Amino acid sequence: MRPEGGVGGDRDRRTGWLRDLKPGDKVIVSRSDTHRTEVVRLVEKVTPTGRLTVGGMQFDARGYRKISTWHSDLLSPWTPAGEDAIKRAHRRAANTNVLRNVRWHELSDEVLEQLATIVRAATTAP
Repeated sequence: MRPEGGVGGDRDRRTGWLRDLKPGDKVIVSRSDTHRTEVVRLVEKVTPTGRLTVGGMQFDARGYRKISTWHSDLLSPWTPAGEDAIKRAHRRAANTNVLRNVRWHELSDEVLEQLATIVRAATTAP
């Protein structure tokens, strides 16, 4: 058995909140690409040196995964509030995509009038 930090580098190099992570713990994965996105994933594995496998991806002991010069993933601590915010953002993006892809010219005048009423009510200052 080698001493901690000995030859072979088998010492856990994680610091702070990362040091407490174990398989089964939730984390937030922030992706920095053309759109910053966040997802909640489970820690699957922690190596003796502190490398983490999360969602099938390998992160270094700092919670960082470099994809390219311009793109990287970063782990953040999971919180209930953080997970709720991610769910809200995903729902908002899904709803925005639905509206973006509507074939407005195919809707009846009655449906358009109902939608316009809803939008006016939501965007008119009190």
